[in-house]
Amino acid sequence: MFNSIRRFYNQNRKQIILAVVIVVCVILMIRLANYFAEQNLKKQNGNNGNTSSQLGSKSPNVIHTDPIISDKEIDETVAYDNQKLINDFISACNDRKIDDAYNYLSSSCKNKIFPSIDEFTSKYYNPIFNTKKEYNIENWISSGEVYTYRITFVNDILSSGTISDNIEDYITVITEEGEKKLNVFRFINNISINKTAENKVIKIEVIDKDIYDDYEIYNIKATNKSENAIMINRCEDNDGIYVQYLGNDEKYTAFITEIYEQNLVLQKNQTKYLSIKINKIYNGKTNANNIIFSDIINNKDVFDNTEDKNNYTDISTLKINL
Repeated sequence: MFNSIRRFYNQNRKQIILAVVIVVCVILMIRLANYFAEQNLKKQNGNNGNTSSQLGSKSPNVIHTDPIISDKEIDETVAYDNQKLINDFISACNDRKIDDAYNYLSSSCKNKIFPSIDEFTSKYYNPIFNTKKEYNIENWISSGEVYTYRITFVNDILSSGTISDNIEDYITVITEEGEKKLNVFRFINNISINKTAENKVIKIEVIDKDIYDDYEIYNIKATNKSENAIMINRCEDNDGIYVQYLGNDEKYTAFITEIYEQNLVLQKNQTKYLSIKINKIYNGKTNANNIIFSDIINNKDVFDNTEDKNNYTDISTLKINL
């Protein structure tokens, strides 16, 4: 047998040597290409060799300490605890342990978004976890002890057998009574305000505000102090209600047209609770300086009977320092 192999080698020596050379060259080229690709990736991500801290990575198995939007780096232990909590919540959903998943939510998330397990199931669980989900995670914004992550849910192909559109959510980790809890469904946080201002026409108390990823909602209590029917703002979006934030002169205006017109009207001595939606994308900065109501109609009857509304001048302004 050895003689046969030797004879075959001698007869095909040139072809064998050529084949070996080609294989070696291909291996070297692959290794060289991989080396340059790795160096280029490190250069793009500013990585000094620690692949677990690559900014482009979205793996839930990587501890993400650098937020994409804000500058504040998160302590690695905090980042680990945050991601473990999110992973435990998603695992509970995948395992159909809806009660356990619901208990991971903060009290504000329950009160504002899901006041019952049934609502959590219908609004959140059923639309997302109709099949088992895998997920990607990005450390989005860090603000104080509030940590927001962008989560992209994808189908587990092995369990579902299908590939469908990804579902995106923003999940925020907060500390509530010394325990870490979650806000989901793009709900970031609730902040208590309890600030009041008044003039001879109206008294307005800002109770609190709900922060979402692309807007804020100010919950207010308004009381008519005058003898006339009044209107908090005319019903078109005229920038009459707006919020200014600390260190920023920009006016973030309200979506007035989303409020039913009659809810803007206060009869004599009437009190109403309203939610004012403000056009502000969440960037981690939530300290509002004031909210201004600059188009309070002091006499709605006269306003309604004024043909050219531009000629109506009985208007008051109220600023509430926040």
